[in-house]
Formats: sequence, structure tokens, C-alpha cells
Amino acid sequence: MNERHAPSEWLTAREMQVLQSVALGFSAKEIAKHLLIAPRTVERHIDHIRLKTRTRNRSHMVAFALTNGMIGDDTPTVDRPRHNQSDLFSYMM
Repeated sequence: MNERHAPSEWLTAREMQVLQSVALGFSAKEIAKHLLIAPRTVERHIDHIRLKTRTRNRSHMVAFALTNGMIGDDTPTVDRPRHNQSDLFSYMM
């Protein structure tokens, strides 16, 4: 009997954290700092995720994860500075 597992079951909890962080646009250094691990360890997690999902690069990996429901609406948001429209317009002038 050949059981099919959901793609999110292919990844460890740490790999899921790294995948979500990559999807949010963080670099390996930023992810490493947040997770208190070495940047090289983050790169290895990304390599393992790519191998397990058979994706070519980070953007393909994120697209695969979104398409297969591995990440999405329940992915936490990032506390990054946001600019309102008046700030953007004043910057442009």
C-alpha cells in the first residue's frame, strides 16, 4: 500500500520555520539571527527543503509551498517598518 503524505509532513518543524521565514523575504543571516543558529545551518535547511520538495531555487520552493498549502494565510506576519502613503509621497517629491 502506497501512502501519500502531505508535503508539509515531509519537513521537520525547523525546516518549516525556515521555509516560512524565506517566504516572508528574510535572508539566511536574518533567519539565523532570529532562530539563534548559524547562517550555514539555515542554508543547509534550505538545501534539504529544496531536495525534499524537488524545487530548483528559493522562489520555486516558496511557490511550491504556497501552491500545496504548506504556508499561506496562517503564516505569521513580520514586524517590519511600514510606511504610510504620505511618507511615500513625501519621499518621492
